[in-house]
Amino acid sequence: TAAEPGPELAPTAPLEPEITLEAIAPVGEAPAAVEATSAPEPEPEEEPLDPEIVEIFVEEAREVLQTIGEHFPAWAAAPVPGVPLTELRRAFHTLKGSGRMVGASVIGELAWSIENLLNRVIDRTLDATPVVVEAVERALALLPGLVEAFEVRGTMPLDEVDRVREGALALARGETVRWAEAPVAEEAAPAVEPEA
Repeated sequence: TAAEPGPELAPTAPLEPEITLEAIAPVGEAPAAVEATSAPEPEPEEEPLDPEIVEIFVEEAREVLQTIGEHFPAWAAAPVPGVPLTELRRAFHTLKGSGRMVGASVIGELAWSIENLLNRVIDRTLDATPVVVEAVERALALLPGLVEAFEVRGTMPLDEVDRVREGALALARGETVRWAEAPVAEEAAPAVEPEA
């Protein structure tokens, strides 16, 4: 016998009530006016990094970059699933995690964007097109300088990092990216076209 359909349930109310300024104003008082603009909260001061932790991170990052350097040429020549792709993804995952852990957020977020991109290639929701390979290559070109800048607390080329990171994220979303012809150090922002 077939099970009889159960009664149709009415939609439930949201679990959290909506709170308005009127709801939290004391009884008998009008709610306080809210200024249209408010002063930004001061940014917390960066705590000095333990030199030993920086040294450990830099040493590990250089080893990871060496691993990437060993596997990238093989994957770039034949961008298909296999050991080179798996090792590249693992290396960027390591850079992401260790970078975030020690406060090297620029390195961590760039590495995450490439890890995310490679995850799409691994799960076959994105083809490893020449533009995808170039995103990895551009990140790889930036990372040694970023690690060195982190080590000496120097200046990082944030515009370039943002262009590569945003390009990789756009590619992972399935958007079209056209990299500028200029070398990484002089490139223009990639043109991102929404998926039609």
